[in-house]
Formats: sequence, C-alpha cells, structure tokens
Amino acid sequence: KDIIVVEFLQTVVVAALKKISGIKNVTQEGNSWLIEQKDGVDVRQNLTKWAVENNLTIQSLKKKSLSMEESFQKLTRSS
Repeated sequence: KDIIVVEFLQTVVVAALKKISGIKNVTQEGNSWLIEQKDGVDVRQNLTKWAVENNLTIQSLKKKSLSMEESFQKLTRSS
C-alpha cells in the first residue's frame, strides 16, 4: 500500500483532511500526517490544492510504500 506522508507548518484538523477527495484514512504521527489513499488514487495533487486554498504551508510531502508487515500491523492496530 502507498501512504502519503505530509507535514504542515500550521496546525491541521483531521476532519478537514479526511474531506479531501481520494483520501481513505488519516493518522497523525508526531508532526506528520499519514494519509492512506483510496485504491488507484494519487491524492498528492488534491492535497496540495487543498493546502493552497486553506493558506497552509506543506513542509514535506512524500510517498511511502508500506511493507507487508507494516500493512498487517496497521490493519491489526485499527481493528
């Protein structure tokens, strides 16, 4: 699974992030947000557009592929 890891300069509300088209789930880890995309969707463009529209600064944005073990741990943690 591909996860988008994004860090904003400003405070972001999780409910607002979840409303972005193509986002399946959002988890905060420290100052970063882990964004799970819906299958077959790349949300980076929607995320960047949303940040600009809301006057937010993205400090970092990267795509990360989860290993099978990480995917299993994520599934069992959220159950």
